[in-house]
Amino acid sequence: MYISAGSNAVLSQYQDIDFSGDENLVQGSQPLLVLYLVFQISDQILLPVLIGTLVFSNGVKRHPTLINLCITWLIAGVVGSLLFYAGHQTGPEPPPDLCIIQASLIYALTPMTSTSILCLVFQAWASITNFRFGENHPIIRSATLLILPYVSFIAFGTATLILASTHTGPVNRNRKFFYCSLDNKTFGYSIAVFCGIILTATFIMEAWIAATYYKNWRTLKSSAQGQHTLRLLMLGFWIFTALSLSGLSFVRPRSPVPDLLISSSEHH
Repeated sequence: MYISAGSNAVLSQYQDIDFSGDENLVQGSQPLLVLYLVFQISDQILLPVLIGTLVFSNGVKRHPTLINLCITWLIAGVVGSLLFYAGHQTGPEPPPDLCIIQASLIYALTPMTSTSILCLVFQAWASITNFRFGENHPIIRSATLLILPYVSFIAFGTATLILASTHTGPVNRNRKFFYCSLDNKTFGYSIAVFCGIILTATFIMEAWIAATYYKNWRTLKSSAQGQHTLRLLMLGFWIFTALSLSGLSFVRPRSPVPDLLISSSEHH
């Protein structure tokens, strides 16, 4: 019901706008913009419910890294909707300050979400393999896993802000259609490399978990831990695919598919 209402509101606001121009690097359209915004806004409705359930429900116990992953997706939804809330999603270019702020946050999102899924998968991998590093200091280990995504967020956000502030011209909405972006290929490659390293480590641990699950299929398939592990593998695979495409969008930014896929992955 909420998603339908949000879709109608977005559609009614943009139904009279001409999207036929070919000036955008990403060739967007009215339906794609509506779909993108519906994904982003519905995240901000559904994710707080999920986070509240994970935090306050006595019958649902999940590791804090899963809650942290949901929080990073919620942040991504808010950041992706900034132009919509400010009334500058379409029409003339947004004010430079607004565009710089959104671009700085946008370029920090993929490193943050990549790191958060790595921390979640690492926690699952450590529990399955009895990895003992930090075992004597569980609070410190958990705190480190929770903080790391925001360290990468602040680092890349600050770097983008510095680059965007010193070269205001290359920052605009026109380039990526859905949001403001920074036209700096070197920096885009650095983000793609960072995310590639993080996602490679994630993939290795997921493959390790999958192999362990396969070896112990008969024991795990009917257990609560086994079912949780299977769901984690499915979630991790989907998010891994979405984040991989998102990282590639920094170096090959013409397709709208990565932005839509990363938005949809927040619902899984």
